[in-house]
Amino acid sequence: MKSALATLCLLLVAFLANLSPTEAQSSLEYDLPQGIRDALTKGDSRTLSAYFNTNVELVVLAYEDVCSKAQAQLILENFFNQHKPVAYNELRGGGSDAAKYSIGELQTEAGSFRIYFLIKIVGDRMTINQMTVEEAPG
Repeated sequence: MKSALATLCLLLVAFLANLSPTEAQSSLEYDLPQGIRDALTKGDSRTLSAYFNTNVELVVLAYEDVCSKAQAQLILENFFNQHKPVAYNELRGGGSDAAKYSIGELQTEAGSFRIYFLIKIVGDRMTINQMTVEEAPG
């Protein structure tokens, strides 16, 4: 789990280093497609998995692996069944023309979770390459 978070942090620093101040400010707007935000709020693993790359690096609490779309969908379905979502709030995001990151908080009936995404952009298609779900701090 620490390796995925470390990778995400390094990518975040690399992206932010390449942004001018104006680009950095505009990148604070929502970076996730509405479909991803809606899927998180509803606990809809099927819709969320439609955004996954062929393989996705997935960290969900104690689970960490590179999964196929189908495997990732089942793991998230299990997570959502145990932690019914109430709301999702994107806290920050940014990136470049080729990739974006997003950090948000998922409130569930069982507590709050921090969600990290790394999304690659190819043409007009955004695909989730990395997703991390961990207990929210505090």
